[in-house]
Amino acid sequence: MEPSTKERILNEALVLFAEKGYKGTNLRDLAARLSLSKSALYKHYDSKEAMVAEVFRECSRQSYDYLQDMLRPEMNGRELIETIVRGYYDYTVIATYLATVFGICGMLQAMESRPVAALLCLLAAGLLDTVDGRIARTKKNRTEMEKGFGIQIDSLNDVMCFGVLPALIAYTLAREEWLGDVPVWYAATLIFFVLAGLIRLAYFNVTEEERQRSSAEPRKYYLGLPITASTLLFPLLYLVAMMPKNGMVSAVVMTVGLFLVGVLYITPIHIRKPGLPGLAAMGVAGAAIVAWLVEALI
Repeated sequence: MEPSTKERILNEALVLFAEKGYKGTNLRDLAARLSLSKSALYKHYDSKEAMVAEVFRECSRQSYDYLQDMLRPEMNGRELIETIVRGYYDYTVIATYLATVFGICGMLQAMESRPVAALLCLLAAGLLDTVDGRIARTKKNRTEMEKGFGIQIDSLNDVMCFGVLPALIAYTLAREEWLGDVPVWYAATLIFFVLAGLIRLAYFNVTEEERQRSSAEPRKYYLGLPITASTLLFPLLYLVAMMPKNGMVSAVVMTVGLFLVGVLYITPIHIRKPGLPGLAAMGVAGAAIVAWLVEALI
């Protein structure tokens, strides 16, 4: 069905307002685009203001109709959110989202030359990462799409919190405290560290999706060092690197440490997933590191 003259005017007016703005649009240009005379245009709209008002009413009406078609009265709060915006927002992914928040806060602290505060954010993200998978598995009726989303969002969070964040802290330390100008060999090591973590996570995603299709049991072994190990390894590396009084020596210590960790990310060694005793030991180590960082911060 061909649009009416009024509809054609309205559609073309919307295009012109988007291209030139309100002030830059005039009825003469609109009439020329539509191959209409100004008198024919004035039969439908007597001013530019009336046309703008009609455009606004039409856009509001279309938005309202869209929401009415999409939303149902019986929807609960979570269904409403997931309908309006993309993604999942139930309790199974909240810990991952919070870890991402801490990761971003840590990056901001690193850019403000506050490495200790950034390390505390790293540890907070690591703590949340140890529980997010266990929280997700408490929901027994997760769909395949929910499981796949959980794997992907967790890995994206991991590369940001445990790959990019440590590299950014190390870069800031070299620039602000140790070296001034960051040499190529140091920057190359940071790039390798992040890239190795990214490759390790991508490989994990592929194998984990395949494993979950064949088994509902939790994973017992990791292939390669998990990128989340930087939660504890990087603060320890920071502690060791800060011991020398010479900035160049500190930079070399950090470079060697990050390079070795990056190699372990992509080396096909089997590492048993820690049980409760292992998690308890890591908790004690994490608490000791937090205490030291808080003391240094104060």
